[in-house]
Amino acid sequence: MNIKPIRGNIDTRVKKVMSGEYDATIMAEAGLNRLGLAHHIQEVFPVDYFTPAAGQGALAVVARQDSSVRETLEKLNHFNSVQEVTAEKAVLAELGVGCQWPLGVSAKANGNKLDVYSILLTKEGNVLSEAKLSGSINDAEKLGKDVAKIMEDYV
Repeated sequence: MNIKPIRGNIDTRVKKVMSGEYDATIMAEAGLNRLGLAHHIQEVFPVDYFTPAAGQGALAVVARQDSSVRETLEKLNHFNSVQEVTAEKAVLAELGVGCQWPLGVSAKANGNKLDVYSILLTKEGNVLSEAKLSGSINDAEKLGKDVAKIMEDYV
């Protein structure tokens, strides 16, 4: 197996694979779907196999405290997404780590329930610790902290 870096936008990367320059590439499913390129997807990795970093895919809009647009922005807020990101970021905060750690964490809202999964790897890719908890979507920060507490002996 020969792993090498790939550059370019989604369309360019797909073309590099289709031309034979690369055998495969890993990209976000959402981007391929948005561009009508989903027919190129050969495999979708489950979240416990390919766990994203905390907050991946979340969008944020920042406004000054005294801004007149804050009320409008609040109406755009998506409760489930906020709870998912809150739980994911709580794992990082409780562990006291940042993006330099090989840590994946994913929270998924399912009705009034929130599922939080996290995995910590060595730099070589071996699993050091895994944790998965479910609870009320209203307890997102606590769930994230509880997941981190299960993993904290490995940080």
